[in-house]
Order: sequence, then structure tokens, then C-alpha cells
Amino acid sequence: MRRFATTADLGINVGADTTADLLRGATLGMFATMLDLHTVPHYQTSFLSIPIDAPEELPIIFLNHLLYLFGAKGLVPLSFPLIEISKNMIKAGVGWGKVSPDTKFLGNEVKAVTYSMFRWEHTPGKRHRLRIVFDV
Repeated sequence: MRRFATTADLGINVGADTTADLLRGATLGMFATMLDLHTVPHYQTSFLSIPIDAPEELPIIFLNHLLYLFGAKGLVPLSFPLIEISKNMIKAGVGWGKVSPDTKFLGNEVKAVTYSMFRWEHTPGKRHRLRIVFDV
């Protein structure tokens, strides 16, 4: 994961061999811009299902859903032992952390995952690449 600067936003580039690994990397990259993930205590492991109406927007939908769970419940996805992707659904096993008084915040607050400069290259048989921008 490599960061890049934009005006009033923060972006990351992620590369991976599979879509599942790309989602893992983008998720950890997004949360690592906000928190020292080593200071987030493990909370629970559970399964998550997210409907996908527009498959070409899968990374944005996935990350915004995780961002909602962070804002609403203080949940931080720390690991994904399983991610299954179909045309209209993502199912994931998630090892969640939960924000605690010992959690170290790094000063960035991601408010939303945006469509600005969004680029997802996912040609079968080739390395997946994602460029995504966060509203901070």
C-alpha cells in the first residue's frame, strides 16, 4: 500500500493477486490511516454479508460499509480469514477489534470512501490494482 496526496483528501494505491486480497489490503490501508492498529484490542469474530448492486463499485461499497460499522459501533476490521465474492454479494469472516481508551488515533478521520479518482483494474489472470480516495 502506498499513500498519495490530494487536496483535502487522502488516497491509497493497493495491488494484490486476487480481489479478496485487494479488499483486505484496502481495508487495512484505510484503517491504518486513522488508527495504530496494534493498539486496537481484539473484540470478536463474526460473519458479514454485504449486498452489491453495482459490481464495478465493489471496493467502494465494501469500504464504506466497514466505515459505517466503525463510526456506528467502534468496530475495526483487523483480519479477514475468509472473503467470498459473487456478482451481488460479499461474504466475509471478520476478526474485529473495538476502539478502547488505549486505542491510538493518528489524526486522520476518514469520513467517506469517494468516487473521486477511483480506478480499479481487475483483469482475470493479472494483478489487481486499486486507486481509492478517502474524504478526511
